[in-house]
Amino acid sequence: MDIDWEPPAGNNVANYGLLIDNLYTALSPSHKLITAAVNPWTNEIPAAAVNAKMDWLNVMCYDFAPANHSTFDDAKSGMEDWSTYGVSKSKLLMGVP
Repeated sequence: MDIDWEPPAGNNVANYGLLIDNLYTALSPSHKLITAAVNPWTNEIPAAAVNAKMDWLNVMCYDFAPANHSTFDDAKSGMEDWSTYGVSKSKLLMGVP
């Protein structure tokens, strides 16, 4: 199950955590993967839910500016943000343009 829900930062973190909890309960017995595409800087999923119940996050390190979709520094910053937030580096994948 790959989720692409991009709520505004801080508004739905608890609800996103509940969604992950429910998906994990439903999908883990059949060994289904749980992943999500996420904004590089809004941290809309609780780190504990990612670390314990998800397989990975696809960090969308692109579309920062119309003329320059992503610089190395932007992409690096997006990945570091999720790591600093508390998500294990082994759970982070970089999405590139």
